[in-house]
Amino acid sequence: PCLDAIGPAPAYINRGPGDDIADHGPAASVRAHGKVWLFQADVRTHLADQHNWRYGRTRNEEESVAVFLRDLGHYMTTGTVPYYLCFEPWYNSPKMWEIVSSFQRNLNLAAQFPRRSAAEIAVVVDTDSLCLGFDYSYVTRTMPVQQSAVEYNRLFEWHHLGTPYDFFLLDDLLASPDLERYKVVVFAANSVVSEEQRQLINERLRKDGRMLIWMYAPGIVAKRGVEMELDPKYASGLTGFPLQRDEGRKDLSVRLADGRVFGRFTTDIYG
Repeated sequence: PCLDAIGPAPAYINRGPGDDIADHGPAASVRAHGKVWLFQADVRTHLADQHNWRYGRTRNEEESVAVFLRDLGHYMTTGTVPYYLCFEPWYNSPKMWEIVSSFQRNLNLAAQFPRRSAAEIAVVVDTDSLCLGFDYSYVTRTMPVQQSAVEYNRLFEWHHLGTPYDFFLLDDLLASPDLERYKVVVFAANSVVSEEQRQLINERLRKDGRMLIWMYAPGIVAKRGVEMELDPKYASGLTGFPLQRDEGRKDLSVRLADGRVFGRFTTDIYG
């Protein structure tokens, strides 16, 4: 309650032309509490030095302007508040200064209109789940499964949906007075689910023909107070799918019935 605003930098990949500019965190939860979602827009341009190219390089001034206009559209329609910084003269271009100087005027204009989300898809995560098994190694470049799955899908897959989605913490979605709007709920990183959350999922989400999509061992850890217990039976009880535990370490992916494979959920997408 004492926090007025929060917001990290965007992901360090897929910032360039043709990419999405995703809020790098559960922005819908922040807005649901009446707080401000900030955006650290350290966006690289065609003027960035070579060591910065991996962070979303543009090839020329025209592409840089297009990226800035894309980002401005995101800020105007969502209420996200950007703040810009640079470590080099990335914005030292007449056309780019013209765009940047118009930001405040356009943001003030957008603030005069309601910007309530119209998304019918909710993507949820849980902080306990994101921290579960945090064994990232800069030597092996193997990411924790929960974080890798969220990053991979948000940066490479879900922006191709053709429809927007709201990104929540699970508790905030379960408490939302606007649940009827969501036709699909994606459990993106929810291995740890408390008894209360399981009850609310059954009471509030598993109804009205809503589709629930479960990603990677949802609810396999039962949380009771500060105590946690890992057992596949908890995941099976939550999802209705029979699951088994496999101690082997594999590069996880999604395999369709026709044999096609998608995803690289345990590979370092930043490497």
